[in-house]
Amino acid sequence: IVAALAGGNTVILKPATVAAPVAWLFAQAFWDAGVPKEALQVIITDRDALKVLTSAPAIKHIILTGGTDTAQNIARSNPSTPLSAASGDRDHAIMNVVASAFGNAGQKCSACSLLLVERSVYEDKNFREKLKDAATSMKVGSVWNPGNVVGPMITNGNDKLLKALELEQGESWLVPPQFLDKNKYVLAPTVKWGVRPGSYSFRTELFGPMLSVVCIENL
Repeated sequence: IVAALAGGNTVILKPATVAAPVAWLFAQAFWDAGVPKEALQVIITDRDALKVLTSAPAIKHIILTGGTDTAQNIARSNPSTPLSAASGDRDHAIMNVVASAFGNAGQKCSACSLLLVERSVYEDKNFREKLKDAATSMKVGSVWNPGNVVGPMITNGNDKLLKALELEQGESWLVPPQFLDKNKYVLAPTVKWGVRPGSYSFRTELFGPMLSVVCIENL
């Protein structure tokens, strides 16, 4: 909505029915801030009326945050109007996950130490292999080599991390732990698969280059 308004467009907001009260208060905040009601309108409607709205000639662009089926129905009923829909890009997600999980050797409070994925993604062999490839392709070693992405840990006595390197029931290694130096300061990116809520790796901040992948049924 903000992007469309900033671009000089008028906007019609059609929320899900259950979200109508929130959408109305949301729009009210815009109006109170000075956005004219002619520029931002809210419509609460059923599916049949929605078809009329999305195929109206006055509508120049449709932005959808709904499901794939809805997007396909809109595209079929009005193929000439540009449609922007939310879509999960798994390749970009994997790139961002490994950068967060293993950059700084995972030694930051904002590191992605837990990756929660829906079952359809978790069971996708292609996703699993791409995540493995991304983790194992990261260059590891001395910080004095600028080509390395993952450097040494600040200590080799991280008891929490060492305990997490032990598998619990149902867990396995997508990328097994491998120390690259005899003093065990440099741990290559490690990915634990099948971590469950309540397990040690799930509830403990490890502060090291280890990613725990958890399967969830839904958001």
